[in-house]
Amino acid sequence: MKTEKTLREKLNEAEVNLSGVSKQLEPYERAVDRHRNGSIEDVEYLETDLYQIVAAKWEEHNWSLYEGAVQWEEWLSLHYRRKGYDGKIKQLKTEKIVTRNRYDPKKDKTYLWSHDFVSIQSLGPSKIEIAWVDEAGNKGPIYELDLEWLKW
Repeated sequence: MKTEKTLREKLNEAEVNLSGVSKQLEPYERAVDRHRNGSIEDVEYLETDLYQIVAAKWEEHNWSLYEGAVQWEEWLSLHYRRKGYDGKIKQLKTEKIVTRNRYDPKKDKTYLWSHDFVSIQSLGPSKIEIAWVDEAGNKGPIYELDLEWLKW
């Protein structure tokens, strides 16, 4: 969510609260058949009675040297660990949504272009809501999850 904190401050806070998460939140670049580079747009930390949770909003640009046009895909990731558990941080990703289509601008999802932030709310000890949000806090795609139903 839009706050006074910089992205760097939010990333540092996430790492302090959920040690080891910063490795899962690093920008990346890959070039095989297509070139892809992705980075975090926003990150939020939440603690429930049972879990430590980090939600992140991602943006990826991908293109081919032979096509020239760039496609933008965006999604949310969730990084969580049960309190008192020192094991691996679990990670979930939502489906990527193509917000800028490389072939046809009519397929661009312009209504999502301003949703550069992530919101995370507790709905119970293990249930959460994560959403894309704009600067004013208006929600775009919303996801509800119960972490107790996910396998450890």
